[in-house]
Amino acid sequence: MASTRGLLKCWVEQGNPAAIVRAQGEVDLSSADILRSCIERAFRRARPVVVDLSQVTYMDGSGFRVLETMTARAGGEARAFWVVPGGHVRRLLTLLGLRTIPVADSLEEAIDRCFLARG
Repeated sequence: MASTRGLLKCWVEQGNPAAIVRAQGEVDLSSADILRSCIERAFRRARPVVVDLSQVTYMDGSGFRVLETMTARAGGEARAFWVVPGGHVRRLLTLLGLRTIPVADSLEEAIDRCFLARG
């Protein structure tokens, strides 16, 4: 089931071994709750969760707050959690110095890291 608000489309796919949250479009104050809801839905489906933001063209502070909150929650639950940023999100992560958010360079890398976390 996909959730859409404004310019953001977000859905959860069941992968192996992780639930994969896919987002396309823009994450801002009006749509950050959609991203949060999708990640929470993924948390109910699988222990490891990967958030694929490779198709996100814009993200403001509200989106980064969602990622920080979900990173902290995953850590508290001893859950593997990885974010795959696209170019815009990666640039902002670097500029903002947000090193607490676990970043993988590709979806394949994130899934491999989830397999390693299970072993």
